[in-house]
This record gives sequence, structure tokens and C-alpha cells, in this order.
Amino acid sequence: GAEPIGGEGLYLVETNVAEWRLRASLPDDDLRRWLILHEMTHAWQFAAHSWLRPHMEESMKRLIETVTSKGPAVTRFAAFAGVLPAQWKVMRQVQGTMSAVEGYSNLVMNRLGSKLLPGFDQLERAYRERSSGKSALEVLIWKLTGLDLKLQQYQRGEAFCQAVFEKHGLAVLNRVWDGPDSMPTLNELGNPEAWYRRTTGTRPPTPRSVS
Repeated sequence: GAEPIGGEGLYLVETNVAEWRLRASLPDDDLRRWLILHEMTHAWQFAAHSWLRPHMEESMKRLIETVTSKGPAVTRFAAFAGVLPAQWKVMRQVQGTMSAVEGYSNLVMNRLGSKLLPGFDQLERAYRERSSGKSALEVLIWKLTGLDLKLQQYQRGEAFCQAVFEKHGLAVLNRVWDGPDSMPTLNELGNPEAWYRRTTGTRPPTPRSVS
């Protein structure tokens, strides 16, 4: 498509890039192309789908307001820990959305990066080792709310996107961008067909009777 990415610009911190390249013995040009491709994928996700950023910001606002509002300390701590029903629901929604966003990004990276970058596999291994299970998006959410979005959750998001893509194609997978209600729930991350039936209005297959 020709959706605008926005005018903020994309910047690489040269000292960090150089340090990582030397420490992990990574190919210089491929590393920079990989970093740009990775960031542009996330930039497209937020720029091309106008509902995503305000939806995430509103979810973060609801969590932060509960934690910082006046009231008994035990209540505020429980809200921060996500053990109150309202906060637990928001946290699960955020986790489902973040997992799908990251999983979709990884799917794109795996398909495009492997074709465009000769050193893609080496770069991916180095990135996973360096990140210790946390992406840039996860670090941001962690700093704001303390949400513990683990690597396992992102792996579920990637597996979800891969399963939908392989069985139903990219057009169906792109339904996740229709709006907040089209994002998979945490339960649907482990059951892609349940998400497919919900978002397409498809009924589950009727079990055959045994005569």
C-alpha cells in the first residue's frame, strides 16, 4: 500500500549499532538494513491503523490512573499487580494486542528479511540473545505499567500469526487490524481457529455422527 509512515523520522544510535556489531561479529550493512526494516514494520503498524495508538494509549491511561489514584495503598497495589477484575481485563487485552502486534511484525520480518538480507538468520539469533526476551515495545510497556510481557507470550503471538497465515492467507490475518475487537484474546492466541470463526462469523464444523 501507499500508507504514510509519518514525519517523525527513523534514527539509529551509531554507538549502539557499532558496539553490537563488534561484540556479536555481525555484518555491517545487513545489520543496519535489519534494524531499519524492523523499526519500519512497527512504524507501519501504528501509522497505517489509526485506531491502534489511541487504543493502546487509552489502555495505558486506565491502568496508570488506577495505580496513581487516591485510595487505600492495598487497593492501589492490587491494581498495579493486575489482580483486580477491571485491571486484569485491561491487562489481558493489552497482552493479546501486544502479542499480535509483535507476532505480525516477526512474521513480516521472517518473510522479507530472509529474502532481502543474506545474514538474516545470524542477525535474528543475535537479536534474540541480546534482547533477553524483551522487545523495544515490551520495554516501553514495562516502564509505564510493570506489565510482564514475556518472550513466551510473543512466541504465542508469532505462532498465532503463522498459523492463520498458513491456513487462511494474509488477507484473513490482516483482519487483526480492523479494530480492537478484531485482535485475538489470550485464549485465542492458543486457538487461532477460534479467532478465525469469531472474526469471520464462521461456525465450527459439525461433528459427524457415527452410525
